[in-house]
This record gives sequence, C-alpha cells and structure tokens, in this order.
Amino acid sequence: MLRYVQVKSRILILLLLVLPHTGTANSFVRTYTLDEVRQIASPLFESYKGKNQILGETDKEWGELNMPLLLEAVRRTKSQVGALTFEALLEPIDDTAALKKRQELVRALMDDELFPQLDAFSKAFAKDEGLFLHIIDRIGAQGDLLEGIPDMFKGLYQNTSLKFLLTVHLMSTAMLTQGLAIEARHVVLDWRAMRAPGERWVKKLWLGFNLLGQVSGLGVGVYFNFASLKLLLDKLPQADGFVVKMGQALGRLKALHDALQANPRLKDSPFAQKFAEFWSMSNPNLKSVVEAVQTRSSYEEKSFAFLRYWYMTDSLTNYDTLRRFPSSLAILLKASALLDAYLSVARLIREYREHGLAVSFASYKEGDAPAFTFQSLGNPLLKKTVPNDFELGLTEARHAVLTGPHACGKTTSMKSIAFAHILGQSLTIVPAEAATFVPLSSIRTYFNIGDKIGEGLSSFMSEHKRMTELREVAESLGRNDRILMLVDEPYAKTIQTIGEPRVTNFLRDLSKVPHLMVILATHFEEPSSLEAETRGTVKNFQPEVQGLESLEFKPSYKIVGGAAQWWFKDREKRDAFIDWLVK
Repeated sequence: MLRYVQVKSRILILLLLVLPHTGTANSFVRTYTLDEVRQIASPLFESYKGKNQILGETDKEWGELNMPLLLEAVRRTKSQVGALTFEALLEPIDDTAALKKRQELVRALMDDELFPQLDAFSKAFAKDEGLFLHIIDRIGAQGDLLEGIPDMFKGLYQNTSLKFLLTVHLMSTAMLTQGLAIEARHVVLDWRAMRAPGERWVKKLWLGFNLLGQVSGLGVGVYFNFASLKLLLDKLPQADGFVVKMGQALGRLKALHDALQANPRLKDSPFAQKFAEFWSMSNPNLKSVVEAVQTRSSYEEKSFAFLRYWYMTDSLTNYDTLRRFPSSLAILLKASALLDAYLSVARLIREYREHGLAVSFASYKEGDAPAFTFQSLGNPLLKKTVPNDFELGLTEARHAVLTGPHACGKTTSMKSIAFAHILGQSLTIVPAEAATFVPLSSIRTYFNIGDKIGEGLSSFMSEHKRMTELREVAESLGRNDRILMLVDEPYAKTIQTIGEPRVTNFLRDLSKVPHLMVILATHFEEPSSLEAETRGTVKNFQPEVQGLESLEFKPSYKIVGGAAQWWFKDREKRDAFIDWLVK
C-alpha cells in the first residue's frame, strides 16, 4: 500500500511539475557577509575569547598597534570562515612547543607537490561554504524554507519533514481529486432537483443553500489544498538544488580527508583530525546524501532528464537529513576553515618570496627576559620598507631610548619589532632574513595618547594615567613574565620642565625591573643620559639622517646607535630640518 502511495505521489508530481508555478530551480544558498559569518560561526571559535594576555586584557594594544591593518596585510584566506579563523590564529601565544608544531605544519604545507592540491581544495571550499553556513544558521535556514509562505501555512512547515508533508499533501490531493467526481455528481443532482417543476419553494430554498454550501466548500478545500501543495512544489527544486550542491561539496571534502590521512606529515594536524572526527561521526548518516547525488549525476550524464524529477523527491528527505546535523557540519566547517587559515600562511610566504621580500621562520630561545635579534627586518604594513637590523637583550643592553627628528622611522621601527614578535608567536614567520627571540608573555604599548573627554581627562592626565598603568604592570611582574613595553613620546602634551624628568625617572626605575624590556622614543634629551648612568643597560639609538652639514636632509630610515645630539644641540639644523619636513 505504501509503495502504491509513493508511486502514485510521484506520478502526480510529474503531472504537477509541468504546470506553471512560481518556484525557482535555485537552491537556498546565498552569499554571507563577513559580519554575518562572524555572528553565525562565533560558536566555532569559542576557544578564542577576544584579545589574549599577550596583547593586553583590553583593546588598547590591539588598536594602538594597528592590528586590523596588520591582519589585512598578512591574511591570504579564500573563505569567510577561513578569514575568521586566521584572525584567531594571529593572536600570539608563548607556548614554544605549540609554536614549533605550527611551524612544522606550515613547512609541510609549503611542499611544492602538496600545496597546489590543497590550495585547489581550499578554493573549492570557499565556493561551497554558503552551503554549510545555511545548515548551521538554523534561523536563516528556516527563514529560507518559509520565504514566500503565507502565515496561514507556516505552521505546517516548521519542524516538519518536507518529504512527509509533501506525501500527505499528495495523498490528500489524490483523494480530493477522486472525490471531486462524486461531489460534482451531487451538485448536478441537487441542481436538477432544485430546477425540477412542482417542487415546493421550501424544498428549493433548502436545495439552494445545500448547493451553495457544496460549491463553496469544494472551492475552499480545493484552494487550500492546491495552494499549499503548489508552495511545497515551489520549494522542491530549491531543496533539490541545495542537496545536489551539498552532495558534490561533501564528495570533494571526502577526497580531501582521504588525501590528508594518506600524508604522514599532515595526518595528525588539527584540521585533519577534525575532518576525521566529522566523517567518523556523520558518515553513516550523510553517506546516503553523497550516494544519491552521485546516482543523480550518473543519470544526468546519460541524458535521462525525466529521471531528475523522479529522484527530486528524494532530495526532500536528504535535505531534512542535512538539517538534522548542524553540529557535525559545524565540525566540517571549522576543519575547512583551519586548513584555509594555515594555507594562508603558506600563501603569504610564497608571495613574499616571489616578490623578493625577506621572510623567514622564527627561531625561539629560552630566557628570563625579552631578547631578540632581527636581520633585515621589514614592516608588513608598508609596501616599500627599509629593512633594519635590531638586537637587544642578548648582551648587557636590555632597554632602548630612541631620539631624533620627526618622521624618520622611530615609531615605525618600534611597531616593526612588535609585529615581528606577534607574527613570530602566531604565524611562526617574521618579515626578516633571520629572526631569533625569546617569546613574550605580554606586550604593553603607549602610542598616540590623547584626551578622553568622556572620562573627564585632559591630554596630560590621559598620558599620566597610562604611564601609571605601565608602572603598575612593571611592579606586578612574576618570575615567568617576559614583557615588552613600547612607549612612544610620553608626556609630549606638557612642557619640557614637567615632562622630561618624569620620562627619565620612569625609564630609570623600570630599567631595574627583571623580566622587562622598554623601548622608548622621546624628544627629551635627559633620558639619553641613562646609557652612561646604567652602564649600558639602557642604550641609545637614533634614525640616521644624511646631509646634515649641507642641510640637504636625506633620512635613510635606518636605526643606528647613539643619541641624536644634533637634534638637541644644534638649533640651526633642527629648525632647518623642520622647515624641510613641513614643505
């Protein structure tokens, strides 16, 4: 009996599908913006709870270091969820063992034979990610399903199997069609009886009311039945298109899973493990979807076009199956996003090397305090950057004072050093020919501190508040802390007689704190005297400016040793430089 109903239902579908209807063959899939993806997929990235301790408990360091710009400068992901995963990957960690594992993984992805294959899979996933987002976004998926459905019918579609609902509709339509002939005969008989001569007017009135009820009842019943059935049939091509695309996408990802499992270097990677977790969890349930699509594809290749409509009803069952597994598909989405994020690092390295730019894997060393050496370090935010060599903390010098003129590279150099640590402790690469450093546990910054009217703070009080916060951080360091402080022109909003001694005392006091490194840029002269006072613990640096004698200034944007005495002592040169700069 059930088989008879299914066959009868499919035959009726074939008849109804040839009738004009408002449905479309397009699937439910749409394009999601990055903000929409962030909202939908945020549970996938629950392990990344905002900015971590290395970049501060608040957004101060994240904003002052222009991290959104750094993110855009180094991200090479192809998918939206990959972009979010890369953003989380860029958050630095201080676990050397974990960093080395990341490094090994990126090195494996750089393989000339493996990279093109995985890159192609990643690009294909970028086109398919809307399918997975549709399923994970339960509210959005339900909204797509109910789009265009009148309110009176929406209750039928919510939390109901589409295949079951369609079957019920088709059975009721078949029975209604069969009953139409009987009801039509009754209408004809009542009409004849009412028109027959000799009948009393009371009987004719009764027959008239009865006839009106039959006709209106049949009309309403036929309307509601066929209208709701028509809406279901409008959804059928959309669900079918979605299932076909999903089956093809799952087939591609299954091939990717098999390729990863066959590679010894990638078999234990985080994304390969998540792929394995997904297939072991959901393969028995979703295998039918992939097989159904493969069957469909084989028939379509043989030009059996009419069989597409025959198998289309199976898409409703498969669509309902997919909607029941959002959590497992979320695992698949995260696995693909992780792969895209790690491939982004490999793409970045390849791009740097193709353009002849310096890039290298970071080397990590143990130490109780920050220390680093960078050879030909560039700034990833600049299209044309002047490479610089930096070394600090490996010898007696552990703190630095940068003095010298405006717009010659002091701030850029400090941020380059910060970016080197951030990239080295996240993506495990540094835009330098060679990079060795002690991983930091925290970075604290002081850049562009201005007034905070909302808090009732003037510019000077805002500066003082931040300097006090940095002192408190230094005073609370533990034995496992390794903190880098980047302080750019503190107390610049006040006169020299007030600001200069405060800056000097700040650096003098913090130079005695273990586990801490301070790099400070200032236009005050007195802090440069700390190199002699601390016997080299604090070291002076300045940006190199050529043409001082001829007053034909040519900043090289190189950072060299020594204090910028000409900037402090020679007013003629200083005034001439400012005139040259503002022109």
